[in-house]
Amino acid sequence: MILKSVNLRFKAGSSNKVYQVQLEEKDNGYVVNFQFGKFGSALSAGSKMAAPVSLKEAEKIYDKLVAEKTAKGYTESESGTPYLGSELVGKMSGMIPQLPNPITEERALQLLEDDDFFMQEKEDGRHMMAEVSKESVVFSNRKGIIISAADNIAKDLQKLPGLPNKVDGENMGDTYILFDLLQSNWDFGGAKWGFNGTSDLTLIGAWDRFMRLDNLIYSENLKSVSIAKTAYSTEQKKKLFYEIKAARGEGVVFKKKDAVYIPGRPASGGDCLKFKFKASATCRVLNINGSKRSVSILVRNDNPDFEGPKEIQVGNVTILPNFEIPTPGELIEVEYLYSYPGGALYQPIYKGPRPDKDTADLYSSLKFKQGTLEEDIA
Repeated sequence: MILKSVNLRFKAGSSNKVYQVQLEEKDNGYVVNFQFGKFGSALSAGSKMAAPVSLKEAEKIYDKLVAEKTAKGYTESESGTPYLGSELVGKMSGMIPQLPNPITEERALQLLEDDDFFMQEKEDGRHMMAEVSKESVVFSNRKGIIISAADNIAKDLQKLPGLPNKVDGENMGDTYILFDLLQSNWDFGGAKWGFNGTSDLTLIGAWDRFMRLDNLIYSENLKSVSIAKTAYSTEQKKKLFYEIKAARGEGVVFKKKDAVYIPGRPASGGDCLKFKFKASATCRVLNINGSKRSVSILVRNDNPDFEGPKEIQVGNVTILPNFEIPTPGELIEVEYLYSYPGGALYQPIYKGPRPDKDTADLYSSLKFKQGTLEEDIA
């Protein structure tokens, strides 16, 4: 139960960020939770203590945190989006999402012509699943860990028919873009939609699941929940592909039309594949560069020409004022134009922390200037 909370906002120049704090009762004690990030984007979440403490101590921590932020220029804002807290945050949900493997542009162009695959836009958000009933909404990240999410998203999901439902999509901060439906009790044409007459949809084809999702929310007037842009035919896929590319969108995901939903990521290939127009990498912070707002970054070493260190430094990235400076050891997402073999990422842009990942990306997964790693090393 939330005893008190505050939504803080900081706007100055190009900086526009939020910081939200809640004092909550939990396990016969009290905790202070927080969410922060760029306004309008998916927020990172955390807690100020590892275990519940007394009310007096929790209030002291809460007041100190709010004071620290207001001293830095944050002001209380009624327009902040409240986040749905839960005593289950940080625990395993049992929901593990399907994760697509990356492909080259050459393979993506082939799939545009392949009638066995349909295509969806990949947004620049955070992968999030949701299990929805009349009583509660449980959100979880790509690792299956329960997280907080915007309360308006939860309220919209509870308006859908067929509860309980289980959906998969991307958390954009204040909005949620759905791309799959894994469970629903809604009857269509007098019969259950799922496998063998059950509410389980994971064993029917990906296109059939999407059509059920589309029908599920078609008649609902939802402000915070929508469906990913999707294309079925070659002509539709090509049109959407180049529209997203021209708009400098994040990328696309190809799904085999008759593929069942398999949690996790296969070792290679698979029936769910992604192509990103923008190159990005999950990196580990090595250190903060003195008094500058920049950090040195590392990726994991799987390059046979680099012996010794388990990680390879790939340059520095500037942290803009609308972001908190990450700490050494933290995983962060960095967008870039390309990488120099054995050198730094070119034109890196900090995109935010990645608490939903366990390790930095491999060196071989980087996008290199002349195309492939092998061509650059040769």
